Amino acid sequence: MSAVGIIFTLVFIAIVFAAVLAVIVRNLLYICQPNEVLIFIGGRSGSAQRQLGYRVIKGGRAVRVPLFEVVDRMDLTNMPIEVAVTGAYSKGGIPLNVHGIANVKIAGEQPVLDNAIERFLGVPRNHIMEMARETLEGNLRGVLATLTPEEVNEDKIKFAQSLLTEAEDDLRAMGLELDTLKIQDVSDEVGYLAGIGRKQSAEVQKNAVIAEARSKAEAAIRAAQNRQDTQISEIQAQLGILRADVGRRMVDAETRASLRPRARSRRASPAPRRTWAFSAPASSRCVAGCRPMSSNRPARPAPPTRRRPRARRPASSSKGARAPRRSRSSRKPGGPWGRARVTCSSCRRSMRW
Repeated sequence: MSAVGIIFTLVFIAIVFAAVLAVIVRNLLYICQPNEVLIFIGGRSGSAQRQLGYRVIKGGRAVRVPLFEVVDRMDLTNMPIEVAVTGAYSKGGIPLNVHGIANVKIAGEQPVLDNAIERFLGVPRNHIMEMARETLEGNLRGVLATLTPEEVNEDKIKFAQSLLTEAEDDLRAMGLELDTLKIQDVSDEVGYLAGIGRKQSAEVQKNAVIAEARSKAEAAIRAAQNRQDTQISEIQAQLGILRADVGRRMVDAETRASLRPRARSRRASPAPRRTWAFSAPASSRCVAGCRPMSSNRPARPAPPTRRRPRARRPASSSKGARAPRRSRSSRKPGGPWGRARVTCSSCRRSMRW
């Protein structure tokens, strides 16, 4: 055999060995996904108190012992379950209809996982969901019996929390976990909840009407108070004006009262009259032929201001027209102030000149 034949033979043997090794590894090496668990049945595991005939791999990889172990898988994803209860009696004896959605999954941690392996290994997923639904409906009826229709309808979160607490122990005993539970609808066939709704609606409307009336009354009171304050301010302003006017009048009256005694004293002691001197002409003689006369006219006040002469009427050609009146000074002899009384210095005779 030549060297080339030997090389081809060795290459063929290597390829065959690699293929056989790949097949062996593929059949013996298992890789576990994060959302599942691998159960290697046939080995020994557990503790001294509890020996298990399987080992569990959650995530990662493991090698199966050929001829001694069998591998099975369990899905850990959520299972949505519709929970519906019809005619479940509440605490007050009122039948209720409840509809909700629950999310259930197989537990991923031991020892709860061991319960699921013992009960649901190799069981179809639909069968697991049906068992979980029946368990939840039974727990739901038990919770409804402890709550009134008002509590169930008003506080659905509290109702769901009570159901979670009630169903948790039963589901864990089966190896299941209840992630979430939402109550979607609560109703009854006798109209009890509808009556409660109408009563509450009427109460809300009544409170709204009362609140509106109170707000209107408060607005009217505030408007009246504002008008009253405005009127009081106007009256106070008028009172201030009147007080100022009265004060001014009082000051004027006091000033006049203080000036009256002076006026009375002036009237009681009149000022001396002004006199004016008169001297007769040098050629004036007494009727008895005595010396020239001297003036003996009594003291008289200063001559008053002459009146402004009236405007003369225009001359009229009518028969009954009056002539213009002469001034008083032109009618009286002796000047505008009348005659003067003189006394002779020799014979002491008095006469008017």
